[in-house]
Amino acid sequence: MQGNKQLVEKSLAAEYRLLHDADHSLNISGRYTDSSEYENSWTGRIAGAYRLHNNVKAHASLGSAIQNPTITEYYGYNARYIGNPGLQPEKSFWWRCWLFI
Repeated sequence: MQGNKQLVEKSLAAEYRLLHDADHSLNISGRYTDSSEYENSWTGRIAGAYRLHNNVKAHASLGSAIQNPTITEYYGYNARYIGNPGLQPEKSFWWRCWLFI
């Protein structure tokens, strides 16, 4: 590496949880990432659970995620690992539903 190379990321995250006496729940969370090399991004998740019966509970969630390349992937390491500044962040969107019995 030559010179002072760096990647700077600053993030702010928040989460809200609502729990009910009947064992129902709602969870909402979000994160904002400010990146020096990549597009700034918002990611989040919403999840809920509902007790259907004494022994059955339904869960569902959906969300988004982002993984920016690391400083080693971006710039390389000691000439043994050649970096790739053309790498782009990996983005995903997911959802899940399941029952606990």
